[in-house]
Amino acid sequence: MTKLLLKNSDELRSHIALKGHSLKSFSDLLGVNNNYLSAILKKRRHPSPMLAKKISNELDSKIEDFFYTEIVHKS
Repeated sequence: MTKLLLKNSDELRSHIALKGHSLKSFSDLLGVNNNYLSAILKKRRHPSPMLAKKISNELDSKIEDFFYTEIVHKS
């Protein structure tokens, strides 16, 4: 299984702010709960590939600008 992990929450927060959004308005734009976006920024949750793509698109960036993949082996 592959997870998308956030590289740097401060950088992502900065890009969100530079686009003129609060976390609440950005989560509304993405169609996700504000608490879920906050958990991603605190690295407590991991976005789906579709959500990571949506975040990146809204910030005129590439997924790899904010996220990296990690392969998780289940035993």
